[in-house]
Amino acid sequence: MSLYFDSISDAGDRRQVNQDSLFCASGIVGGVRAGLFVVADGMGGLSYGETVSRYITDQFARWWREDLPSAAETHQADGESLNELLEQEVWDVNNRVNEFCSQNGEKSGSTLSLLLIYGGAYFIKNVGDSRVYLMRRRKLTRLTEDQSLVAQMVREGVLQQAEAAACEKKNVLTMCIGVASSVKIFTSEGIAKKDDIFLLCSDGLHHCLTDEQLRDGLLDGKNCGDQAERLRRLIPDGAAGDNVTAIVVNCGKKALFGKND
Repeated sequence: MSLYFDSISDAGDRRQVNQDSLFCASGIVGGVRAGLFVVADGMGGLSYGETVSRYITDQFARWWREDLPSAAETHQADGESLNELLEQEVWDVNNRVNEFCSQNGEKSGSTLSLLLIYGGAYFIKNVGDSRVYLMRRRKLTRLTEDQSLVAQMVREGVLQQAEAAACEKKNVLTMCIGVASSVKIFTSEGIAKKDDIFLLCSDGLHHCLTDEQLRDGLLDGKNCGDQAERLRRLIPDGAAGDNVTAIVVNCGKKALFGKND
C-alpha cells in the first residue's frame, strides 16, 4: 500500500507568528512501507512556542531516520515494540522540553499529534488538543481524545457538546508537552486500509470547522495537496484566530500532485 501526503501550515488571520510545526515522511523501512506524520502546536512567550514545537518535530524526524530503522534491523518493529518506542520518545521529549523551559525561566509547551503507519498498521500518540481523524468509506471518525478543560467537562456531563464550541475556556489544556514531569499520552492503533484518508490538524483548523465541513473538504479534493488547501479555504476570511496546520495522508490512492513517496 502506497502512502501519499501533503500539508499546509500558516499563522492564520490574526497572528504574526506561526508556532505550529509539522513533519512528514514515508518510505521503505526494514522492507516494509512506512510513514510518520507529526503536528505540534506550540505555545509560550517570545519565540519559545515556535522553538518547542520545532524541537518536537525535529526529534521525531531523528526517530524516523535512526530509531525506526534500528528497531526494524533488530526485529523490534512489531506492534507492541513500536508502541513502547514511541511512548518512550514522547516521555524523553517531554523531559527535555521541561529542562529547556526551566533553564530559560519561561513557561512553554506544545501539543503533539503523531501518526505512524507501518506495514499496514497505524499507531497514534496524542497529547493536548491537536487531532487525528480517519475518513473511511466517506465516513469521518475522530481517532483522538482532546486533553482540554472543555473536553473533560463534556465527558463528565458538566457541559453539552453543543455548548463546547462557544465556551470561552475551549483553549485551556489539561495536558501538553513541557508543563509537567510526567505526561499522559492518548494512544490508539488499528489497521490502515486501502483508500483510507488520515487528517492530522492543530486546533486552529478544527475549532473553525465542523466535522461535516472537514469531511466535505476531504471528499472534494482531487489529491492530498488539494484536500489540505480546500480545508484551509473553508475557514471564512478573518476567522482563523490561531495558527492553522493540516496534514492529509492518503493510503493507496494516487495523488496527481503533492509530496508523494
